[in-house]
Amino acid sequence: MTCKKGKDQAAGDVRLLIVDDEPLARRGLRSYANDHPGLEVVGECGDGYEALDAIERLRPDAVLLDVEMPELNGFKVIERVDPEHMPYVVFVTAHDQYALEAFRVHAVDYVLKPADRALMTEVFSRVIEEVRRKGLDDFNSRLTAVLEQLEYKAHEKKPHVLDRITVKVGGRIMFVDAAAVDWIEACGNYVNLHVGQSKYLLKTTLNYLGSRLDSSMFLRVHRSTIVNTRSVREFRTFLRGSYVIMMKDNSKLFSSRRFHARIESFLKLSG
Repeated sequence: MTCKKGKDQAAGDVRLLIVDDEPLARRGLRSYANDHPGLEVVGECGDGYEALDAIERLRPDAVLLDVEMPELNGFKVIERVDPEHMPYVVFVTAHDQYALEAFRVHAVDYVLKPADRALMTEVFSRVIEEVRRKGLDDFNSRLTAVLEQLEYKAHEKKPHVLDRITVKVGGRIMFVDAAAVDWIEACGNYVNLHVGQSKYLLKTTLNYLGSRLDSSMFLRVHRSTIVNTRSVREFRTFLRGSYVIMMKDNSKLFSSRRFHARIESFLKLSG
């Protein structure tokens, strides 16, 4: 299915993208949005991969984002969006209790299905207000906090923390002590483990490996980078909300604004 574009935008309207895997739900949300002054629907998408493409191409100001979608759900979409292009997000959900708790605590907008016109009128008014006051830095901090809370809930039942990581080198299978890993970078469906002057390619995702590492030692600083905090020489402030991270192996890494709150929390606890 192809992501549909909306009609031409009126000057000053808030550009809205609708993402939901149910055509009937999309139709209803679009109808409510079209009737709301100050909004312009610039597109609608039926899955997470289409949403990523549409956010990159259309650069909407706001997105109504379904949480429960197959393959790539709403949270995974957010994890993959470039923070520089992050729109204001209103999550649309049917029943995810953990998510509702996180949304309420961190004041992130959500809509329970099925949504009616009166509710969406209130939501759209808040969306327009938030976008026009340019409060997206504050929103991104709240969104990061939501994702961290949900990530914590998801990992509460993880079997154990990895002490050693299995890697294949040629015809050999080796074991690398997790504590010896200086930093990890994502490479598509692989990750590179940087261990001193050595580097090992491992077929897994950064999200999965990060969920199995000791969170008191390893810190996510970018959507493609995890660092061993014991291998960090110093943090240097860089652009607003980001850092240059100087590693003991002389690597120079960069954090992203999306992980600013997480890094600040680590620095306060370590100070």
